[in-house]
Amino acid sequence: MNSIMPYNSYTEMANELRTLEVEQNEYNISYMKRLDEKIVRMQRTINKTKTRQRITATVRKEAVKRRAQELGIRLSRYTLGNLLDKGHNVGNEREFYKSYLAQYNEEIEHKLQDLNDDLFELLRDKDNLLEEMNSNVD
Repeated sequence: MNSIMPYNSYTEMANELRTLEVEQNEYNISYMKRLDEKIVRMQRTINKTKTRQRITATVRKEAVKRRAQELGIRLSRYTLGNLLDKGHNVGNEREFYKSYLAQYNEEIEHKLQDLNDDLFELLRDKDNLLEEMNSNVD
């Protein structure tokens, strides 16, 4: 049986299709905004994440804190003196801090690589979405 759709059904389908296209477009725009926000946040994090070169007071404190955590020692203040008082000798002080800096910088490099990989994925998702949105306009 060949039946021709009544005018009202065709019009209703066309209206429903337009409504769905508008909703999809609104969703895509919203998703694009969320992607842009994530990209900006990730770029800021990447720009703020830096390796360290100098042995500063903060580096000394963090090195002692990490060693104390590794040993399961609680310290009131994170100083080499307090670590020594608890019975742990780190050996050459400068080498201890340089070793901490090398480990810290290696962790930062891995973190930056992961962030850059994630940023690349977000940018690819954004490009794919733009391509899809532009193909739907035609």
